[in-house]
Amino acid sequence: ATVRRTLLPSTYDIVAGSKDQDILPPSDAESKDEKANETLPGIQIYDMFLKYSFKVEDEVKVIPFAPSLFNQLYDSPLDSQIWQIEDSSSQVLGYGSSMHHS
Repeated sequence: ATVRRTLLPSTYDIVAGSKDQDILPPSDAESKDEKANETLPGIQIYDMFLKYSFKVEDEVKVIPFAPSLFNQLYDSPLDSQIWQIEDSSSQVLGYGSSMHHS
């Protein structure tokens, strides 16, 4: 028997990415001397970590199912959502982006 259940996150954490690596440059980016501009132009990219907890009484195989997350997490003019599903042992179970259906 197949059981499908919608879960809400038990915890979440939203953090700014690296200030040097996780900056989305403006579309009309120009090369500038870094000394003249201490802050890089662009938009800061953020990471959102969601944790889902559930308990299964019997020993059964559990398969997480994540339909396309487009229009579910947030709307982005750049379609920049990238996601990854891991189990409690940090084993990657799946990954994708808003550009493709999972």
